Amino acid sequence: MLGFQVPESARQNLPDGGCRLVLRLVEMAKPALDLTQLTPEEKLQLIDELWASITPDQFPLTAAQRTELHRRLDHLDEEGPRGTSWASALEKTSAS
Repeated sequence: MLGFQVPESARQNLPDGGCRLVLRLVEMAKPALDLTQLTPEEKLQLIDELWASITPDQFPLTAAQRTELHRRLDHLDEEGPRGTSWASALEKTSAS
């Protein structure tokens, strides 16, 4: 068992007014798939299948995220794309 001291201010919220909380470490259930037995190619395939199974509606944006996204898209519309293309960056590094 693992214990730690509870601050005085929090003790009043404990049912017994005790001075220690005891945490139990719960053993996690073993996954049905042993990832250590997969080849790198199988791991990549699994990642691809997991990624494909996620839909945007499963992770809705918060109001703050939506506001920031619109701000960035508005800025992109006003200023246009900035930066260097991959081909240009590769060309510059290959030339040196």
